[in-house]
Amino acid sequence: MRSRWLAGQAEGRTRRAVALAVGLVLLTLAWVFGTRLYAIVQVQREVAALAGRQAQERGRIAELQQALAQADRPQVIEREARLKLRWGYPDEERIILLGR
Repeated sequence: MRSRWLAGQAEGRTRRAVALAVGLVLLTLAWVFGTRLYAIVQVQREVAALAGRQAQERGRIAELQQALAQADRPQVIEREARLKLRWGYPDEERIILLGR
């Protein structure tokens, strides 16, 4: 027969082993779900940033479509030729100011 002392000691070891196993399982689960939650938050931030950029790009597209709709007007063509190509009529004189 075993003595009560030895039986109590074995029972204490078993409880400690079970507590340690449960602790390790809980720690592992916390780590797994913690890293998963972190990844979800990062992706949500990225989606929000991309949604903001998408709104900016849609605004730029609307501006370009409006400019394209007006591009075939003679006034717009003349203005662009004067500004970008520096064209003018033959009887016009150009004055160029040079700064120091």
